Amino acid sequence: MRFAPGDYDFAATADDGVRLYVDGIRVIDKWIDQGPTTYHTTLSLDGGPHTVVMEYYENGSGAVAKFKYATVADPPDDAGWHAEFWNNPDPFGVPSIPAGPADLQRTDDTLDFDWGEGSPGAGIAADRFVARWTKTVSLQSGLYRFSGGRDDGLRAYIDGTPVVDHWVNGNDDYTVERNVTGGQHELRVEYFESGGGARAEFTYERIGDLVQGDGGWAAQYFDNRSLLGTPVLTRTDDAVDFNWGGGAPGDGVPADNFSARWTKSVTLEEQGNYKFTATTDDGFRLFVDGDVVLDKWTPHGATTYEATRELSAGTHEIKLEYFEAGGDAVAKLSYAKTADPPPPPPEPWAAEYFGNSTLSGLPVLTRSDNAIDFDWGEGSPSVAVPVDKFSARWTRTKHYDAGTYRFSVTADDGIRVLVDGLPVVDGWFYQAPTTYTGDVVLPEGDHTVTVEYFEWTVGAVAKYSESKIGPAP
Repeated sequence: MRFAPGDYDFAATADDGVRLYVDGIRVIDKWIDQGPTTYHTTLSLDGGPHTVVMEYYENGSGAVAKFKYATVADPPDDAGWHAEFWNNPDPFGVPSIPAGPADLQRTDDTLDFDWGEGSPGAGIAADRFVARWTKTVSLQSGLYRFSGGRDDGLRAYIDGTPVVDHWVNGNDDYTVERNVTGGQHELRVEYFESGGGARAEFTYERIGDLVQGDGGWAAQYFDNRSLLGTPVLTRTDDAVDFNWGGGAPGDGVPADNFSARWTKSVTLEEQGNYKFTATTDDGFRLFVDGDVVLDKWTPHGATTYEATRELSAGTHEIKLEYFEAGGDAVAKLSYAKTADPPPPPPEPWAAEYFGNSTLSGLPVLTRSDNAIDFDWGEGSPSVAVPVDKFSARWTRTKHYDAGTYRFSVTADDGIRVLVDGLPVVDGWFYQAPTTYTGDVVLPEGDHTVTVEYFEWTVGAVAKYSESKIGPAP
């Protein structure tokens, strides 16, 4: 489409989901079930052709899909930052932005402060205070650099999406680059001071034209640890690279006991091995094209995990699910082509999960598990499975050389192992994590191993391993 230079209002109406792209940049993202709803975005466009793409899906009942655009009046001039400051008497932990009225309000022409060990203004203490600056600006579309410094915590948002997230104690400079569509945008910078020096600096500048990318991550945030219900926050995240410390990811999301899901499709130009690296505090699950690549759905401190997979050229879906229990919150994911070979393909288990502790009735979840190596803590294997009083059965048939084999399991609570239908290990008890072993002589050929497990309450652990310990007698 060819546009004259100017500002334009783009409107999309949908029942159900809709996404709108301008020149490859997602400007409306409401990929959710909903009644007829209209969304607007204002963009500044240069003269010339621009590519507009609208995506839509219908789930049920009414079906509506509409798009229109119109020129709009010139936006207001930049009038500086609206600044708010609060004293924070709590001597411990990472603060949040208070909900009540500010102790000091004013207009700041720039956000470029180094208060040293002093105070930002009358009525505000030199230590233990928080601040927020907001303003609405008109930006030409392009690649923007956001930079500055902080001592201590600082985070910055554009239209509610984080571009800088250092909500932890520290003293350093930062620089990030983000695509920004043309039009009016709300900027928000939040800051806290713990003690000692105090510095809050933030600036932005256009450094080039839009850089075409993969559209970012479709992000959903939930106010519980189990990805249940309707997200309390949906947005597009340019990257999964967050260290929220003791804070929250955004408005409406609690600082503890929340969960998130990030999804995007990526197009790989060539076949090869790709290494995925995830660092989280607490649990996560990583899927590629629906297959589990990493599964560490347990509370833990910041830990890095890696996995390598061979992927074909073309489009692949990457999905990361995450939960935060308490304390610090970290979620980071990256991937890159690597010369490292992938691990040998595992022989998967046919897994059945039951909504009771007795393996009764039909399973509430069936899937393939590459290994039985789970510590769910006080969680569950899936949102479909209860956190307590559930059970599971894993079955696998594979070829064994003749020899003596040792089967080892660890469980909280009960677990048992059968080989070709005969019991080898029986630890079917209520118990804290306990390890059992059983030795079996197997002739050469195919043998079926079945592992059965039940969880009663509190911690949930199920682990299995096997090894050949000697020849057949």
